[in-house]
Amino acid sequence: MTTPSEPVPTLPPRFADASFVAKGGTSTVYRARTTDDARIVAVKVFHTDGKRFSQEVEAAARLVHVDGVVQVLDAGRLDDGRRFLVTDFFALGTVADQLESGRQFTVDEVCQLGARLGTTLDEVHRCDVVHGDVKPSNVLIDHEGRPWLTDFGTARAVGDSDPDGPTLTFTILYSAPEVLDGAAVGPASDQYALGLLLATLLLGEHPLLPFAAAGIGRLVDRIRDGVVPDLSLLNIPAPVAGAVMRACSTEPADRFADCAAFADALSP
Repeated sequence: MTTPSEPVPTLPPRFADASFVAKGGTSTVYRARTTDDARIVAVKVFHTDGKRFSQEVEAAARLVHVDGVVQVLDAGRLDDGRRFLVTDFFALGTVADQLESGRQFTVDEVCQLGARLGTTLDEVHRCDVVHGDVKPSNVLIDHEGRPWLTDFGTARAVGDSDPDGPTLTFTILYSAPEVLDGAAVGPASDQYALGLLLATLLLGEHPLLPFAAAGIGRLVDRIRDGVVPDLSLLNIPAPVAGAVMRACSTEPADRFADCAAFADALSP
């Protein structure tokens, strides 16, 4: 998300002290305080009344008891017709925010983050939901350093295809090869995206960043050929390097059986 400020919309009277946080391609996020219990929340206002709002609400209903998923606290429509969702506010922002601020994650931190996200994703998949867009900007960090998966606007049931396909370059950077070739997103592609997210944290930047200006065609070719370098050559412990590289295998059959197995491989 970009960060230039813009006018705050008129929110329902149950919210006060609203301020701009960030704007993305499909929504804008504001920080606000609830007037009944003074809870600090994030109000996500969608730019259009499209399917992302509906998919996020539907996914939230299925995942209400899944630890590690940011829960939807409230939803509604503004006076101007736009839809909004309310969640807890995470003052530390996303993993992407932390990377942009120059934070370097230790191997232990990456393993802890990956193990928790892997466990969360496994529970999500057991609820017959695929996230479909796992990436640093969709992982929030709480004050205890724990990651929380957010933005289920592209989520769908296991086995459902995405008629729109991956259209944004940033999403393509975390898309599995089979998805770019037309396969439906699934648990294996979520696992791939998580592995690539962890590789990005270990390397300090996305492995495809040097090719980002080369055009989508070249990016897709690189993804098909394999993205992650040999992490064991970078002073990363062999078990961690092997687990992350396995999750990022170009062939789904070469990855872990599920995200729970990936999480186990990252656990001490």
